[in-house]
Amino acid sequence: MDTMTEKKVWEEYIPSYVSLYYIDRGSSLDGETDLLQECLERNELFPISEKIDDWWDYPEGPYMDEIKGKMEDDGLGDEFEESFEEIREALWAKDDSDPVGELLDKTEVNLYYDLGLWVPDIYWDPDPDKAADYWTEKVMDRLGLDKKNEGLKDEIRTMVLQGCGAYLRIYWGGDIRKFINHEGTKDPKKDFRTISFKGNFLVALVNPTEGSGDRLWDTPLDVKYTFSRENLRVSKTDRYSMEDIWDNVIIREGGEPTVSTQYEKKAKRVGESVASKLRAREKEYEKTFKAGSCTFGDTKYSRHRDVYYRNDYPCGHVCPHCGQFWID
Repeated sequence: MDTMTEKKVWEEYIPSYVSLYYIDRGSSLDGETDLLQECLERNELFPISEKIDDWWDYPEGPYMDEIKGKMEDDGLGDEFEESFEEIREALWAKDDSDPVGELLDKTEVNLYYDLGLWVPDIYWDPDPDKAADYWTEKVMDRLGLDKKNEGLKDEIRTMVLQGCGAYLRIYWGGDIRKFINHEGTKDPKKDFRTISFKGNFLVALVNPTEGSGDRLWDTPLDVKYTFSRENLRVSKTDRYSMEDIWDNVIIREGGEPTVSTQYEKKAKRVGESVASKLRAREKEYEKTFKAGSCTFGDTKYSRHRDVYYRNDYPCGHVCPHCGQFWID
């Protein structure tokens, strides 16, 4: 007795090559910064897969239409209808496309690692020169710069003076997949434990709520930090991002950090980043505004209604609803 499974009629109509998703040259996730940030925070690419299901709700459609036409031409229209789900499953089983990977291959995104160091506005210090020296040393130390890098001290001091109160960060252009640890998704204890910067990087002091700061290009670094997912961010998720402050710059060259699951005693500890808290606060401001109201303390002009100019001292713009004031 022949125990081989009998081949079904519709199987002859399944193409030998199946690629359900077509990603054209102009497609990328460049504008999906919140989605990319969600992937980093959740330590998985599933958020992109969910979006792909929304963007292509029936990717097998063209194949199904072609198969249906050929089977109807051969007088097998009823067979197609009866085997509809089986044919769909067969197409999915042969699909060799990778829409998530292809989209990420075409995506250029700026990332940063927040070093958990706030450098105050030196201008208001009673002794600006002494304060500038102190904070320059703090920044040098946090960046792992020592006597071999004394030549950078003047440039870092200038950055400290012009930072106007900002957070110390390291920026680079990179691929978020390098920072997804699938083992760590299942068990946070298996996530990355160190992040290492070796090469030339953009170092910056950035105030994401005021849109101010200063930067230092091509800073030679050779330093390791403890890894914290909360400190790893997509730059454009900030209210005022590095791209907003400095003419939408995209970093295409320079160093890119490496991550490791190994613990290293010499790795510098980083303080807690406030970026996630600032982002959460921005979402609350946005939610309140969409609900028809506004929030005192929200300095984003466009999230207030009926703002008028007050010409009495102190002059400035006033929101009549919450009392937010923008002084001239």
